[in-house]
Amino acid sequence: MSITTKLNSGLSSGLKTGISQILLNPQKAAVPELLGPYASTPQKKLEEELAKIDSRFDLYGTNAYNLPKSVDYTELSYTPLTDDEIKKYAEDALKEYRLSGASQINDSAARSRADLTSSKAGLSDAALKKQQEIDSAYDAAKQSSSSDALKRGLARSSIIVNKLNALEASKAGAKADAAESLIDGLYAIDQKIADLETERLDALDEFDVLYAAKLSTEIQKQKEERRERLDEVIKYNNNLKTQNADYGLDYAKTDSALDSGLFEKNAEIAEKELVVKMQQQIYAEKYAAVSDHLYNMAAADAVKDLENKKSFYQEQLGKSGYDKMLAEQKSRK
Repeated sequence: MSITTKLNSGLSSGLKTGISQILLNPQKAAVPELLGPYASTPQKKLEEELAKIDSRFDLYGTNAYNLPKSVDYTELSYTPLTDDEIKKYAEDALKEYRLSGASQINDSAARSRADLTSSKAGLSDAALKKQQEIDSAYDAAKQSSSSDALKRGLARSSIIVNKLNALEASKAGAKADAAESLIDGLYAIDQKIADLETERLDALDEFDVLYAAKLSTEIQKQKEERRERLDEVIKYNNNLKTQNADYGLDYAKTDSALDSGLFEKNAEIAEKELVVKMQQQIYAEKYAAVSDHLYNMAAADAVKDLENKKSFYQEQLGKSGYDKMLAEQKSRK
């Protein structure tokens, strides 16, 4: 006698109804409207996967209770990033930070250099004006002395000649002092420009050290997430193997109980055991599907998605499963 026939003959209508309300019509019990306000391409894919899980565990046919001999448990598939891929990911994540930091240093140095260059031009203009003022002042003094000597009839005397020569020498000295001052000023500015370049290069070196530290931290963070995710996948898949073995034993026990006529006597116990185990497996497979869906998002987005769609996820995972998933995603930050 097949197990379907045995179950049809051995199960009370109350047992069938009780199981069906909890397990056998999950589309109605757990997902009132899959294509609701959460509809999006990734969301639809998740909903389709959850619906497939529900369909696999829909044990009712037409007037028949079809308990499968085994359940097609879907193991998680995870391909971890290589070290080179993680490095590339970290570099891409910090690319904007690196470009922005170097740009700020270079832009600041360029502005300071432009100010200093402008100061050089201003100093040169001021020196030229000073030379002109010296020329004007001494030319006026010479003209005044010549006029005065002419009035006094001393135009050709050695006195006026010596005085004019003295004025010319003083003028030359004043212009030499002004030129020297200009040279000193320009040299000082050139030194500042040279110092500025040294400071720019030093700042870039310091920033490179900061960037290298940030990059190393990001790489280690990604490697740790890779290790944790791989451990989770291995643990989940190992649990599936254990659950598959346990299910086979439960099936054999149920089959034996039907043969011995004990099933009818223990219908309520059998109902509870089957309901609990099948519901646990539904939650386990849905947890894996939701986990894959959320790990395709950034951690913050995954947490936000769980919180915004709390009722949806609680219906799919159960309250404890939802709480566990929320804690897991928050720990990724």
